[in-house]
Amino acid sequence: MPTFAVTPQPRERAHLPAWQRRKLRILRDGRTIAACLEHEVRTYVHPFCTPRGFPVTAHNQTDFPHQGGVWLAHGKLNGNELWIEERTLAIERRPRLSQTGDRAQYRLGRVTVADTELLEQGERAVIEQRNQWLDADGQPLLEERRRLAFVGDSVANVLDITSAFQPLVDAVEFGATNHGFFAVRVEDLIDVEDAGQVANAEGRVGVDETNGRVSRWVDCTGRLGGERVGIAAYVPDDGRTYYWHITAYGLMIANPFRHEPATLRAGETWLFRFRAIAHDGWLSATDLAGYALE
Repeated sequence: MPTFAVTPQPRERAHLPAWQRRKLRILRDGRTIAACLEHEVRTYVHPFCTPRGFPVTAHNQTDFPHQGGVWLAHGKLNGNELWIEERTLAIERRPRLSQTGDRAQYRLGRVTVADTELLEQGERAVIEQRNQWLDADGQPLLEERRRLAFVGDSVANVLDITSAFQPLVDAVEFGATNHGFFAVRVEDLIDVEDAGQVANAEGRVGVDETNGRVSRWVDCTGRLGGERVGIAAYVPDDGRTYYWHITAYGLMIANPFRHEPATLRAGETWLFRFRAIAHDGWLSATDLAGYALE
């Protein structure tokens, strides 16, 4: 059975340089298989590696630098944009991804990590973050308790994300948009543009067949260093309808707010669960279904 550890532990980060304080490494049997990063505008997991050490996520891509690793974000929160970021706008010479059609109308918010706690090491590693989702003026809209649990077997490393959201204002509307909510940016060398293959739980294969569909999971596989590897993302059967946004360049998004907005009101709590697995080899639909969330 593999052993999982976290280094440095959260309480030790105060003694490190600023750039290192924003990074926690997840170790499996002494080797890094993931890192939790605190970026200026969000927190995310990258890299996320297979048991044999192949990284299957990407970040800091030149096309959409706001897309990185495994993360949560949303493009419409009470009129604030918490999906893209300023450096993405800076590299494009046209109004882009705008919900208003006017770049000047962007209200760019961010997600900050207020606190991180190490809950468990050993048979699995578990970290809990207390995050605040801020509007464009730096005022808090949401508090999120995000628990990240890392476990694995001989085939795959598994990341389970459990997030509880509570509003810090009277109401927060999650607007209808393609840009949210649970997202994975796949390593460039295994995406569909580079001869990778994407498939879902219903047996549909290819971007055109999986984009816009409802499914319990989507898997992307390709070759790194001559070896077949992949990453699959999962949603639970929790009563919500998750639509997938799939691209050839390696973006996979599961979104319950794609077509209809929803409002979280004071006194309410929303709970979400997601899973990602980084796997060695090609996995059949039956193999992939074995990792599905209950």
